[in-house]
Amino acid sequence: MPPTKRKPATKRKPATKRKRAITTSTTWGPNPTYDRAVPLLFADPRTAVKLLRSAVKLQPDRPRIHVNLGLALSNAGEHAKAKGSARRGYEMLPSDPYIAARFVQVLYAANDDALVDVARRAIQLPDLTAVDRSFVRGAMCWTLMRTDPGAAVPETEVYVAENPGEAEPLAARGCALAAICRWDDGLPWLDKAIAADPADARLPLRRDTIIRARDVAEHAIAALRERAEGGRDDASRWRELGLGLARFARLSEAIEAFERARSLEPDGDPQNPLVMAALMVEATAHPMVLVGQLVPIPS
Repeated sequence: MPPTKRKPATKRKPATKRKRAITTSTTWGPNPTYDRAVPLLFADPRTAVKLLRSAVKLQPDRPRIHVNLGLALSNAGEHAKAKGSARRGYEMLPSDPYIAARFVQVLYAANDDALVDVARRAIQLPDLTAVDRSFVRGAMCWTLMRTDPGAAVPETEVYVAENPGEAEPLAARGCALAAICRWDDGLPWLDKAIAADPADARLPLRRDTIIRARDVAEHAIAALRERAEGGRDDASRWRELGLGLARFARLSEAIEAFERARSLEPDGDPQNPLVMAALMVEATAHPMVLVGQLVPIPS
């Protein structure tokens, strides 16, 4: 029999991998790797990081895996990577109160000023637990003391009202007042905090720091005043006194010193009152109160 002709083989197109779409679904299947990682977030963060990285590959659309990976990285000291991972989880589902609180936790450990905006939104979430609400409010208060001391004062008032009798909010209130140079108003709040938790060794240290800051301010102002008032009238010395008073939020006295300087300087002097006013505003926005020693280092 004559051989039969075979049809030429058709070339198959190479298979292409289909990319999995990232969604924000709120239901996910089981992920044993993730379940194993969560108890290790603080106990063994580096092992948790390895497990969570595997868990992300299995469920890349699950926001809590990303935010907990960020928390594990933070606990392992890798703050830059931690913020990136936690932010991914937060951006996928910002309405999840657990995710929002953990993102604040990561930002607080990294001393990131972006915490304030995230915390303000997190506080508004109705399902935020009482424990997380207290932490988020406190983290916002301590961060504001570094970035915007004036805004920290009303926030600490709310912090105390939400957590009556607790030492940490009482201490935050006192330190916020000290951050705007109201040292004598702040010290009684530290006394209340110490009475609420005598075992917390940080509280007496904060109280001593406020006293030292007050003493530094008083000594600096006394030296500037002696320099301005002693000897011949010198406009530059009165300006220095005014700026020093402004730095420590003693504005009425600062204005008097600037007015004295203006009365002594000739017409057209470049150091005019408008320049001094600008310097005073700038100095008042950043009072010299050793804030770095008042704000606790995140643990």
